[in-house]
Amino acid sequence: MKTVQVALFSQRDLDLPTKPKEFIKFFQEKFDLVPEQYRDTTRIALEAEMAYGDPALELTIWYDRPETSKECKEREAKECHRIASIEARERRELALLQAKYSNP
Repeated sequence: MKTVQVALFSQRDLDLPTKPKEFIKFFQEKFDLVPEQYRDTTRIALEAEMAYGDPALELTIWYDRPETSKECKEREAKECHRIASIEARERRELALLQAKYSNP
């Protein structure tokens, strides 16, 4: 079974708290949203880049959990549809090429 990434928080141009207690509280509040059994899978990505001469922060927090059976069925159905669409397109292209090159 595959895993699913669940995004808890994603924000650009973030102003993080500068006082240690507020900083810890900010992250603890996000972490508390993660179900207990998935807390070990929690990840944080903090990216900084310059935007118009000013630093901009982007913070993303997520955790991984097993895919549900419903999600698995939906994913498999989408994959079957995707494969069928590709095959149909390829068959149309093949028919066009055969028509084009079989009768000079």
